[in-house]
Amino acid sequence: MWLPYGVIINDNQERRIKAFEKMHDVRISIDKSNSEVKLEGNADALSDVVPAIYSIIMEVKDRERFNRELELLAKQVVKG
Repeated sequence: MWLPYGVIINDNQERRIKAFEKMHDVRISIDKSNSEVKLEGNADALSDVVPAIYSIIMEVKDRERFNRELELLAKQVVKG
């Protein structure tokens, strides 16, 4: 599973993702340098874990987009 371009997960999100290893029969490795999350396990376990991990990644992406928009708005207010 590749992380969307520009998405960087922090330690908290990494812990949340890795916690699925304890709840499900899966192995998860995260390579931040390549923006990659590797999953190993049986199909049933993966079908439970993938949507949950995707949700965490989307939270990160949404937060980053929100922060960029706030930054742009702040620059407009300062100029304006």
